[in-house]
Amino acid sequence: KRTAKRGDAAGDRFKSIENLLGSRLNDILTGDGKANLLAGGDGDDVLAGNGGDDTLVGGAGKDTLTGGEGADVFLYTAASDSTPAAPDMIKDFDGEGGDVLDLKAVDADTTKPGDQDFIFAPGGFTGVAGEYHETLVGTVGTIQADTDGDKIADFKLTYILVSPTTPSSYRGILPVN
Repeated sequence: KRTAKRGDAAGDRFKSIENLLGSRLNDILTGDGKANLLAGGDGDDVLAGNGGDDTLVGGAGKDTLTGGEGADVFLYTAASDSTPAAPDMIKDFDGEGGDVLDLKAVDADTTKPGDQDFIFAPGGFTGVAGEYHETLVGTVGTIQADTDGDKIADFKLTYILVSPTTPSSYRGILPVN
């Protein structure tokens, strides 16, 4: 296992690396044709998985995520990873291609102990913590979620839909009945 750690990574280039962890700055991380794990950390990061079944973790900041070819996972671990003030953009969400939006680690309801899944609120927030709603205009979708029941989004992300989503396109979100 080769690693590199320096205080100043400006201009560093690495080849044949499948796993990259960014910094608190605005990073640009690009994968290869294999399965990559790209984690941006804080900052407004640009992550591109390219080929392979990649996992992209933007972290805090207004991130731009592109999975590329393969069944990619867009992983979120906290509502603060993508907020209304700094929403992430997923550039190529391919539901039929096996892409997954994984919100399983996000605490959907901060008013209860433990982690809960988000529940669909088709008409908007009703004042119940853990609700999410999704809008799709053409191929541009937006997901917003309220984790504390105040009817104000605490989490927001935007995506460009390449192909329709399926029930398996989401983790941490209860299916719509």
